[in-house]
Amino acid sequence: MLYMPRPRPLMACTLALAVISGASTISVAIPQTVAIASEPTIDAMVEGYYHTPASDGNKYSNSIATFAYISKKRHMYHSAARDQHYDNFYTSRDKAIALTEIHHRSERACFIGKARVVLSLLQSEGNKLARAIDISQVGIDLKTSKQALPLLTESIASHTVLHSNETDPQKKKAIEKRIKLSEEGKSALTDIINDLESNNDTYEYDAFSVINWGVSSEILHKNHHVHVMPVNVPELEIFSTSVDSKTDKIEVEKSARKNRLAMAATLPMPEPVNTANAQSTGWKYAITFFKYFGIIAGLISLIVSFLPR
Repeated sequence: MLYMPRPRPLMACTLALAVISGASTISVAIPQTVAIASEPTIDAMVEGYYHTPASDGNKYSNSIATFAYISKKRHMYHSAARDQHYDNFYTSRDKAIALTEIHHRSERACFIGKARVVLSLLQSEGNKLARAIDISQVGIDLKTSKQALPLLTESIASHTVLHSNETDPQKKKAIEKRIKLSEEGKSALTDIINDLESNNDTYEYDAFSVINWGVSSEILHKNHHVHVMPVNVPELEIFSTSVDSKTDKIEVEKSARKNRLAMAATLPMPEPVNTANAQSTGWKYAITFFKYFGIIAGLISLIVSFLPR
């Protein structure tokens, strides 16, 4: 019996490794890329998302570059999973179900990666709430994910207004890409939050992981040659698993940890600016001051007691 899965609309899977600010293009701190092939992918992978960094925004360039690189790698598996899905459109029911699941999990991984890219852009643009978030926990930790979701909504809304008022075609196109990136990221993060609240498996275990959910090497090879990958950055470790078996979360995290350490050596990222921690540090300084003030006062009192009256 043949099974014909109903195609569902897919949003273009896009990724920025360079961004547009004003009339100029600002490249993030990632080594130069080399074009492997000139033909475009079905999901257009175009550089040049709209980005207006703050005066101190350059310190977040490595964050943008890191999450963009991981997202781009995930995009490659998403694109291949989609091709594998629809190249086998007419197949047995069981195989079709498996291919659909591989596709959906790969898409979620790709899109949540984009959410992290947008958040790193917001950090660079001076958004204080974004700077207080540990982006690596977005899509992993429920509380952090809920804090991040409104920021993606804000990115969509603010850039929609910019788009409606912009007359320059180049800037308008760049703003459209920023909106799309934000929409895709928000879509995935919303789904993940719902799964976290329901104690369902999110299939997203670490921000630095790249998982192959079952894309064949043949399909991946066909897809790989049309992708542009950065040079002089560490090759990411790919964790291979299957949608038909339970994925070992601990092993995924081990694989992701290798990627994180390798990326940190090349593109070290700043720590989140945590207001609570800053206040806590202030109290620590105050307590330390009074502690040593008390000790000194006690010593002076002791010395005075031995002086001749």
